[in-house]
Amino acid sequence: MRRMSWAALGGQVRILATQLRRMGVRPGDRVVAVLPNTPQAAIATLATASIGAVWSCCGPDFGTKGVLERFRQLAPKVFFTSMLTSMAESTTTAAPNCATS
Repeated sequence: MRRMSWAALGGQVRILATQLRRMGVRPGDRVVAVLPNTPQAAIATLATASIGAVWSCCGPDFGTKGVLERFRQLAPKVFFTSMLTSMAESTTTAAPNCATS
């Protein structure tokens, strides 16, 4: 388990919130993600909420059809995904990828 201080968490949230604003995300816009339960998912959730946008997320186990059904109705402004790699007994997560509409 990775530890993170409140100060570090706040810094990461501020950085991502700034990037979301630069991408045109405004209060009320929808930001969605297909992410596993990771610190990056929590950071994205908090960054989205901090600018007043709406967050919706599901895990990769929803499958393509489930993800499309869940998010199609939301017309998201930004869509985060992540590459999750499992090797033996460890799991590593790449930085989230991001697409905008």
